[in-house]
Amino acid sequence: MKKLFAILLATALMLCLISCGSDAFDDIVSQLDELSWYSSMLYTKAEISQVEESIGQAGIELTGEVKGIAHYVKASYPKNTWVYVYEFENEEDAITFKEQYAINWGNARIKENVVIYGTAAEAIEGLSL
Repeated sequence: MKKLFAILLATALMLCLISCGSDAFDDIVSQLDELSWYSSMLYTKAEISQVEESIGQAGIELTGEVKGIAHYVKASYPKNTWVYVYEFENEEDAITFKEQYAINWGNARIKENVVIYGTAAEAIEGLSL
């Protein structure tokens, strides 16, 4: 009986530890949220659907869906700087998007199934991945 209780307790503890961990998108968004931004927003499902359509129209073929998008803007002179965070359903789509689109903006990083890119080089390079 004591062994069964110990096994159940250990299993419950493991499940708690696993469920408490955040995914890459949430981790990156929380890091960016700590910085001073002129504006920031998380895209709605409808906005994400529009972005998925434009990705397809640009000739970028994805095998899964875009799960989340966050957009950050910092007022800078002479131009505003910005960062996008895209979460994809799978890592292959993240790699494809980075190589075919995000890299064109000069600052692009990837963590698992998440692509971070934009013109705010300091913010992007300062992320703990």
